[in-house]
Amino acid sequence: MVLLRQWWDARAPRERAIIAGGLAALAVAIAWAFVWQPISADRVRLNDALPRLRVQAAQVTAQGAEVDQLRAAARARGPSAPPQAIIEQAMQAAGLGGALTGVTSLGEGRHQVGLRPVAFDALLRAIAQLGEAQGMSVDSMVLKAAAEPGKVQVENLVLRVARSG
Repeated sequence: MVLLRQWWDARAPRERAIIAGGLAALAVAIAWAFVWQPISADRVRLNDALPRLRVQAAQVTAQGAEVDQLRAAARARGPSAPPQAIIEQAMQAAGLGGALTGVTSLGEGRHQVGLRPVAFDALLRAIAQLGEAQGMSVDSMVLKAAAEPGKVQVENLVLRVARSG
């Protein structure tokens, strides 16, 4: 620090003014490059993103209102049939009633479905119908090709009932 002070004192007043002006210009350039430019670029980026975010917010609001309507409709419908009965009805509707060997509750909203060899397309239709109409989803499924073309042996099919609330 002492050497810097001696060096500065050794400079002529005009030379000190030129050095101070250069340092001030350097400080302004650094502030512009590392402070103002990034802030300005972020402002432009955020201004471009704002309309998209407003559209997404409107969609979320509309979907939230739809969820509320669906929940109210489900509550108004009253208690539904037990999941085992719903699964059995869906299998009957898909033409799999004869292949159904049973529906067992595993707890925690999970139900194991026992089936003899069934047409793969019909099985998918039944699972899709349970998903769309009842909110059930496949928790786990193990299939093997059956001897008959187009049919599968369902070794394990566990459906999960969607939680309401």
